[in-house]
Amino acid sequence: GHTPTYGASAWAEPIAQFGDGSYVAEAGPANIHGRRLDQIAQDLADGLVHCAGNNGGWYYSCNGNGGDASTNGWAPEALRLLERKYGVETYQAAKDRQRTWLQDHCNNGNCTYHHGGPKLSGNALVGYGWVDDQVYDGAAGSQHRRHVDSVSWIISDGAWGRYNNNLRGLYYIYAATKGLRSFVPEIKYLPNGNDWNAMLTRNLLRRQNADGSWDWAGDCPECADGDVTCSLDGVEVTRLSCGGCQAEAALIEALCDAGGYDD
Repeated sequence: GHTPTYGASAWAEPIAQFGDGSYVAEAGPANIHGRRLDQIAQDLADGLVHCAGNNGGWYYSCNGNGGDASTNGWAPEALRLLERKYGVETYQAAKDRQRTWLQDHCNNGNCTYHHGGPKLSGNALVGYGWVDDQVYDGAAGSQHRRHVDSVSWIISDGAWGRYNNNLRGLYYIYAATKGLRSFVPEIKYLPNGNDWNAMLTRNLLRRQNADGSWDWAGDCPECADGDVTCSLDGVEVTRLSCGGCQAEAALIEALCDAGGYDD
Protein backbone atom coordinates (compact mmCIF):
# COMPACT_ATOMS: atom_id res chain seq x y z
CA GLY A 1 0.00 0.00 0.00
CA HIS A 2 0.88 3.69 -0.06
CA THR A 3 0.95 4.15 3.71
CA PRO A 4 3.24 1.49 5.24
CA THR A 5 4.39 3.87 7.97
CA TYR A 6 0.89 3.83 9.46
CA GLY A 7 1.24 0.09 9.97
CA ALA A 8 4.48 0.32 11.94
CA SER A 9 2.95 0.04 15.38
CA ALA A 10 0.41 -2.50 14.11
CA TRP A 11 3.31 -4.76 13.15
CA ALA A 12 5.30 -4.13 16.31
CA GLU A 13 2.66 -4.09 19.05
CA PRO A 14 1.64 -7.77 18.72
CA ILE A 15 5.30 -8.76 18.99
CA ALA A 16 5.96 -6.38 21.88
CA GLN A 17 2.89 -7.58 23.79
CA PHE A 18 3.11 -11.28 23.00
CA GLY A 19 5.48 -12.71 25.56
CA ASP A 20 9.03 -13.53 26.59
CA GLY A 21 11.74 -12.74 24.09
CA SER A 22 13.05 -16.29 24.22
CA TYR A 23 9.78 -17.69 22.88
CA VAL A 24 10.34 -19.45 19.55
CA ALA A 25 7.78 -18.83 16.81
CA GLU A 26 6.00 -22.05 15.91
CA ALA A 27 4.57 -20.81 12.62
CA GLY A 28 5.19 -18.27 9.92
CA PRO A 29 7.39 -17.88 6.83
CA ALA A 30 11.05 -18.90 6.80
CA ASN A 31 12.31 -15.66 8.33
CA ILE A 32 9.87 -16.06 11.28
CA HIS A 33 9.37 -19.76 11.95
CA GLY A 34 11.88 -21.17 14.43
CA ARG A 35 13.24 -17.80 15.53
CA ARG A 36 12.97 -16.12 18.94
CA LEU A 37 10.70 -13.12 19.44
CA ASP A 38 13.61 -10.88 20.39
CA GLN A 39 15.31 -11.73 17.10
CA ILE A 40 12.15 -10.96 15.16
CA ALA A 41 11.79 -7.72 17.12
CA GLN A 42 15.32 -6.66 16.18
CA ASP A 43 14.54 -7.31 12.52
CA LEU A 44 11.45 -5.11 12.79
CA ALA A 45 13.44 -2.34 14.45
CA ASP A 46 16.16 -2.55 11.80
CA GLY A 47 13.58 -2.32 9.04
CA LEU A 48 11.87 0.70 10.59
CA VAL A 49 15.14 2.55 11.08
CA HIS A 50 16.18 1.72 7.52
CA CYS A 51 12.96 3.27 6.18
CA ALA A 52 13.39 6.64 7.91
CA GLY A 53 13.99 9.57 5.59
CA ASN A 54 17.25 11.45 5.37
CA ASN A 55 15.65 14.17 7.49
CA GLY A 56 15.12 11.76 10.38
CA GLY A 57 11.35 11.35 10.06
CA TRP A 58 8.99 8.85 8.47
CA TYR A 59 6.80 9.70 5.51
CA TYR A 60 4.38 7.68 3.38
CA SER A 61 6.93 5.42 1.73
CA CYS A 62 10.23 3.92 2.82
CA ASN A 63 12.98 6.58 2.89
CA GLY A 64 10.49 9.31 2.01
CA ASN A 65 11.21 12.80 3.34
CA GLY A 66 8.37 14.90 4.67
CA GLY A 67 7.26 17.12 7.51
CA ASP A 68 4.04 15.27 8.31
CA ALA A 69 3.43 14.78 12.04
CA SER A 70 0.86 12.14 11.18
CA THR A 71 3.08 9.73 9.23
CA ASN A 72 5.87 10.32 11.74
CA GLY A 73 3.72 9.23 14.68
CA TRP A 74 3.94 5.48 14.20
CA ALA A 75 7.49 4.24 13.68
CA PRO A 76 8.86 5.99 16.83
CA GLU A 77 6.10 4.39 18.88
CA ALA A 78 6.91 0.96 17.45
CA LEU A 79 10.63 1.42 18.11
CA ARG A 80 10.01 2.56 21.68
CA LEU A 81 7.79 -0.46 22.38
CA LEU A 82 10.28 -2.93 20.90
CA GLU A 83 13.18 -1.40 22.81
CA ARG A 84 11.18 -1.33 26.04
CA LYS A 85 10.01 -4.93 25.81
CA TYR A 86 13.03 -6.71 24.37
CA GLY A 87 15.94 -4.31 24.77
CA VAL A 88 16.55 -4.30 21.01
CA GLU A 89 18.97 -1.78 19.49
CA THR A 90 17.16 1.19 17.96
CA TYR A 91 20.34 3.19 17.31
CA GLN A 92 21.32 6.49 18.84
CA ALA A 93 22.05 8.01 15.44
CA ALA A 94 18.43 7.37 14.41
CA LYS A 95 17.22 8.97 17.64
CA ASP A 96 19.41 12.01 17.05
CA ARG A 97 18.00 12.44 13.53
CA GLN A 98 14.44 12.09 14.86
CA ARG A 99 15.16 14.75 17.49
CA THR A 100 16.25 17.12 14.71
CA TRP A 101 13.07 16.31 12.80
CA LEU A 102 10.97 17.11 15.87
CA GLN A 103 12.76 20.41 16.35
CA ASP A 104 12.17 21.31 12.70
CA HIS A 105 8.55 20.16 12.38
CA CYS A 106 7.05 19.97 15.89
CA ASN A 107 8.59 22.87 17.75
CA ASN A 108 7.08 24.46 20.86
CA GLY A 109 3.77 22.65 20.82
CA ASN A 110 3.04 23.24 17.13
CA CYS A 111 3.35 20.53 14.47
CA THR A 112 3.36 20.99 10.71
CA TYR A 113 0.18 19.12 9.87
CA HIS A 114 -2.94 20.55 8.18
CA HIS A 115 -2.06 24.21 8.75
CA GLY A 116 -0.15 23.52 11.95
CA GLY A 117 -1.30 23.90 15.53
CA PRO A 118 -1.61 21.49 18.46
CA LYS A 119 -3.65 18.77 16.75
CA LEU A 120 -0.84 16.22 16.63
CA SER A 121 1.30 17.25 19.57
CA GLY A 122 0.53 13.76 20.85
CA ASN A 123 2.64 12.35 18.04
CA ALA A 124 5.44 14.76 18.95
CA LEU A 125 5.38 13.29 22.47
CA VAL A 126 5.55 9.84 20.92
CA GLY A 127 8.77 10.85 19.17
CA TYR A 128 10.23 12.38 22.32
CA GLY A 129 9.29 9.30 24.32
CA TRP A 130 11.52 7.25 22.05
CA VAL A 131 14.47 9.60 21.61
CA ASP A 132 14.57 10.53 25.32
CA ASP A 133 14.40 6.91 26.49
CA GLN A 134 10.94 7.40 28.03
CA VAL A 135 12.25 10.03 30.49
CA TYR A 136 9.85 12.96 30.80
CA ASP A 137 11.03 16.51 31.52
CA GLY A 138 14.71 15.75 31.06
CA ALA A 139 17.08 17.45 28.64
CA ALA A 140 14.21 18.28 26.25
CA GLY A 141 11.83 19.10 29.08
CA SER A 142 10.70 22.45 27.70
CA GLN A 143 9.56 20.78 24.48
CA HIS A 144 7.84 18.01 26.43
CA ARG A 145 5.92 20.54 28.50
CA ARG A 146 4.85 22.64 25.50
CA HIS A 147 3.43 19.60 23.77
CA VAL A 148 1.66 18.44 26.93
CA ASP A 149 0.08 21.91 27.09
CA SER A 150 -1.09 21.46 23.49
CA VAL A 151 -2.39 17.96 24.18
CA SER A 152 -4.34 19.37 27.12
CA TRP A 153 -6.10 21.69 24.69
CA ILE A 154 -7.12 18.67 22.61
CA ILE A 155 -8.66 16.52 25.35
CA SER A 156 -9.56 18.77 28.30
CA ASP A 157 -13.09 19.29 29.59
CA GLY A 158 -14.71 22.20 27.81
CA ALA A 159 -12.83 21.64 24.56
CA TRP A 160 -15.17 19.04 23.14
CA GLY A 161 -17.50 21.41 21.37
CA ARG A 162 -14.93 21.81 18.59
CA TYR A 163 -15.23 18.17 17.68
CA ASN A 164 -14.72 18.13 13.94
CA ASN A 165 -12.21 17.14 11.30
CA ASN A 166 -10.40 20.48 11.38
CA LEU A 167 -9.90 20.84 15.10
CA ARG A 168 -10.44 17.51 16.84
CA GLY A 169 -11.42 14.15 15.49
CA LEU A 170 -10.85 10.83 17.15
CA TYR A 171 -7.50 10.60 15.40
CA TYR A 172 -6.10 13.61 17.23
CA ILE A 173 -7.44 12.31 20.53
CA TYR A 174 -5.85 8.92 19.88
CA ALA A 175 -2.53 10.62 19.15
CA ALA A 176 -2.85 12.49 22.45
CA THR A 177 -3.31 9.28 24.40
CA LYS A 178 -0.30 7.69 22.67
CA GLY A 179 1.88 10.64 23.56
CA LEU A 180 0.85 10.80 27.20
CA ARG A 181 1.68 7.10 27.55
CA SER A 182 5.12 7.35 25.94
CA PHE A 183 7.06 7.93 29.15
CA VAL A 184 7.87 5.93 32.29
CA PRO A 185 6.03 6.62 34.45
CA GLU A 186 3.20 7.59 32.14
CA ILE A 187 1.89 11.15 32.39
CA LYS A 188 -1.21 10.91 34.59
CA TYR A 189 -2.19 14.50 35.23
CA LEU A 190 -2.53 17.46 32.88
CA PRO A 191 -1.04 20.82 33.89
CA ASN A 192 -4.47 21.88 35.20
CA GLY A 193 -4.46 18.91 37.59
CA ASN A 194 -7.04 16.84 35.70
CA ASP A 195 -6.62 13.08 35.55
CA TRP A 196 -6.72 12.95 31.77
CA ASN A 197 -7.61 9.25 31.52
CA ALA A 198 -10.65 9.58 33.77
CA MET A 199 -11.73 12.76 32.03
CA LEU A 200 -11.28 11.32 28.54
CA THR A 201 -13.14 8.13 29.45
CA ARG A 202 -16.07 10.17 30.73
CA ASN A 203 -16.21 12.35 27.64
CA LEU A 204 -15.86 9.47 25.19
CA LEU A 205 -18.66 7.51 26.85
CA ARG A 206 -20.91 10.56 26.59
CA ARG A 207 -20.37 10.57 22.82
CA GLN A 208 -20.68 6.89 22.06
CA ASN A 209 -23.29 6.06 19.45
CA ALA A 210 -26.18 3.76 20.26
CA ASP A 211 -24.60 0.98 18.20
CA GLY A 212 -21.41 1.18 20.32
CA SER A 213 -19.31 3.05 17.74
CA TRP A 214 -17.84 6.55 17.58
CA ASP A 215 -17.88 8.92 14.61
CA TRP A 216 -14.91 10.98 13.44
CA ALA A 217 -16.84 14.15 14.08
CA GLY A 218 -19.69 13.31 16.40
CA ASP A 219 -23.03 13.54 14.63
CA CYS A 220 -21.91 16.42 12.37
CA PRO A 221 -20.75 16.60 8.77
CA GLU A 222 -17.12 17.53 8.25
CA CYS A 223 -17.69 21.25 7.92
CA ALA A 224 -17.27 24.41 9.95
CA ASP A 225 -19.84 27.19 9.79
CA GLY A 226 -18.24 29.55 12.32
CA ASP A 227 -18.85 30.28 15.99
CA VAL A 228 -22.30 29.45 17.31
CA THR A 229 -23.56 30.49 20.75
CA CYS A 230 -26.11 28.44 22.69
CA SER A 231 -27.52 29.25 26.11
CA LEU A 232 -29.96 27.79 28.60
CA ASP A 233 -30.74 28.53 32.25
CA GLY A 234 -27.96 31.10 32.50
CA VAL A 235 -25.29 28.83 30.99
CA GLU A 236 -23.83 30.06 27.70
CA VAL A 237 -21.19 28.52 25.43
CA THR A 238 -19.72 29.51 22.07
CA ARG A 239 -18.10 26.92 19.83
CA LEU A 240 -16.92 26.59 16.25
CA SER A 241 -19.68 24.37 14.90
CA CYS A 242 -21.05 22.39 12.00
CA GLY A 243 -24.43 24.03 11.96
CA GLY A 244 -25.17 24.31 15.66
CA CYS A 245 -24.45 20.79 16.83
CA GLN A 246 -21.02 21.30 18.43
CA ALA A 247 -22.23 24.31 20.37
CA GLU A 248 -25.33 22.42 21.47
CA ALA A 249 -23.23 19.44 22.56
CA ALA A 250 -20.91 21.73 24.51
CA LEU A 251 -23.88 23.38 26.20
CA ILE A 252 -25.27 20.01 27.24
CA GLU A 253 -21.85 19.08 28.62
CA ALA A 254 -21.62 22.32 30.59
CA LEU A 255 -25.13 21.79 31.98
CA CYS A 256 -24.29 18.21 32.93
CA ASP A 257 -21.18 19.36 34.75
CA ALA A 258 -23.26 21.97 36.56
CA GLY A 259 -25.87 19.36 37.50
CA GLY A 260 -28.58 21.09 35.53
CA TYR A 261 -29.28 18.62 32.75
CA ASP A 262 -29.76 14.87 32.57
CA ASP A 263 -28.49 13.30 29.38
